[in-house]
Amino acid sequence: MHRILMALPLLALACDDGAGDESPPGDTAIAHCVYVNAFSDADECKEYVGEEWTLDSAAEDCTSPLAAVGPGTLVEGEGCDRSSILGECVIDQGDGLASTLVFPGGYGDSCDGLELGCSFAQGTFVPS
Repeated sequence: MHRILMALPLLALACDDGAGDESPPGDTAIAHCVYVNAFSDADECKEYVGEEWTLDSAAEDCTSPLAAVGPGTLVEGEGCDRSSILGECVIDQGDGLASTLVFPGGYGDSCDGLELGCSFAQGTFVPS
């Protein structure tokens, strides 16, 4: 849903709200999980940043990520690729099981539904 190709070229990323390019403060991720969102049919990436996450608990969570089509792919020791993103959803920031959802995409992609989806995940949406 949020990855609809726009017919007209855009001058900036679709999620830019003019607030700047600040990323949410976060801890170093112990791992990330890449999966396909069942609602948008788009790739997403979940970083495990809270101090209570272990590689075992991250691996277990990645077997059935929230709203995913199927199991994700866990990559240990690094966060999500941010070379081209639409925005992030910071969940339970400051909590031991904090995570960040990173929405890949770039020029011409639509951000429709990202903020709404983030609110369903009880997170704070930060546009790129």
